[in-house]
Amino acid sequence: MADKPADFFLGALDLFGILVPGAVGAAAVLVVDPKAVEPVIGLLPTSGAERTIALVVTAYLLGYPYRLPTRAIRIASPRRGSSEGMSASATTLVQ
Repeated sequence: MADKPADFFLGALDLFGILVPGAVGAAAVLVVDPKAVEPVIGLLPTSGAERTIALVVTAYLLGYPYRLPTRAIRIASPRRGSSEGMSASATTLVQ
């Protein structure tokens, strides 16, 4: 089975919902307490491309747990607006 380019597509949810909060969280840890992560920083590669990959992986690992509470809040919040004019399948999704 051949890989398709769409298999590696980075969507808006991945970028703004996971990677950006994870990168902000990683930066906040570095600013607030740099000595706590000093041993880990020494393990990072020295090349620019390898550091970028390490940042993206770290941002994803830190950002994914940030997304879970927002998803729970969105699921628990009452729906706004009415479902008039929606198809039956769309109405089922809203309710």
